[in-house]
Amino acid sequence: MPKFFRSMHFRLGLSYAMFFAASAFILGGVIVFTTGGFLERQLRDHVQYSANQLLNDYYEDGLDELRHDIRERVESDHPDRLWYFLRSPDGRVEFDELTQFPEPGWHKVRVLNKNILLLSIALNDGYKMAVAISLESVEAAGRALRNTFMIATALTLVLSALGGFFLSRASLVKLENLKATVNTIGQDDLHLRVPLSQSGDEFDELSVLINRMLSRIETLVREVQGVSANVAHDLRTPLGRMKQKLETLSESPDLLPAQKEKIDEISGSLDEALTTFSAILRIAEVNSGTRRSEFKSLELSTLLEKIRSAYEPVVEDSHRKIIFEAANNLSIVGDAPLLTQLLANLIENTLQHTAEGTVIEVRAFAGAGGKPILSIADNGAGISADEREKITQPFFKVDRSRNSKGSGLGLSLVAAIAKLHDAGLQIHDNQPGTRIEIRFA
Repeated sequence: MPKFFRSMHFRLGLSYAMFFAASAFILGGVIVFTTGGFLERQLRDHVQYSANQLLNDYYEDGLDELRHDIRERVESDHPDRLWYFLRSPDGRVEFDELTQFPEPGWHKVRVLNKNILLLSIALNDGYKMAVAISLESVEAAGRALRNTFMIATALTLVLSALGGFFLSRASLVKLENLKATVNTIGQDDLHLRVPLSQSGDEFDELSVLINRMLSRIETLVREVQGVSANVAHDLRTPLGRMKQKLETLSESPDLLPAQKEKIDEISGSLDEALTTFSAILRIAEVNSGTRRSEFKSLELSTLLEKIRSAYEPVVEDSHRKIIFEAANNLSIVGDAPLLTQLLANLIENTLQHTAEGTVIEVRAFAGAGGKPILSIADNGAGISADEREKITQPFFKVDRSRNSKGSGLGLSLVAAIAKLHDAGLQIHDNQPGTRIEIRFA
């Protein structure tokens, strides 16, 4: 189902339209019914009045006078004259044609392809008289009213849908703004707040509650980040001293080879811990936003050339191939050391998770609207769709690298640096391999 038909705009507009259309339909039905009944009562009164006149003549002057009066009325050329019937005891019907003479009372019958309202009256000596009137006027009025209300219902449906759409738009605009803000906040931009319209309505009350909740969440997140950074900072110093003592101990001539090997193993584990703590502190520094003061204009081609000179020999020694390609005159505003680390982390991550013979492509080019894009792609084994969504989370490792070296913070730092530069980080299937793009705004 298209998104429009699932939107609140459509549902509210349709609800308004259905409500007013149903109201118009019911009102039209009531009016048609009551109008038809009113017109029919008028016709009954007219027929009854004419029948009473004839009955008076009949009871005063007899059957011949009744025939005379009816004949005068039948022979009149009035287009809306009544219908008259006189049935003798032998079943013969005089004046207007009537195939079957009904019992005394009111009846609706069809004569000569016309619907008529008929009043049958029993006379003396077995005679029966009937006076009738055509229902064409009532039927025409009913058709006109029905057509009018069908058109009115259709117009009501359209106008109420449009009215419902525009009336709901003001509320839905606020809802869309709220949705957009919350969505942005969901992308780890906790400093944003939902704007207030100052109208004091329910949306403002909801926005105040959401902003209060966001302030509390932001405070808690900062406290957690601060605790993590403080723990990493406090532990790095004693671990550094421990490593120095182990290195000193490792140089002792009294150590047996097995003891020296174990000390070196412990020292390597300490190196990994110190690297992890350094990454945590680096991420905390980037997330704090203080490095924005170091931003300046940078040429991406110059940045890639520095990375090429540093990593081309390393990649070749690992029996892989790396290709650098950068468009000229493609500049951004950012922190050169951080962007260098971003590229270094991406290349090292690729080297760690690909096999020999893999081709790595590092490109800088202009995307849609001339926006700069950094791309690092390989033709390796690739990453599953589920893992691509989680790979920038701290300490996350893909299944095949669970036991490999590394803290699982490299891509978390990449994501933090990209966010600091207001750039989007996208991870795609390169078919084969993986392609990571940093899209600058």
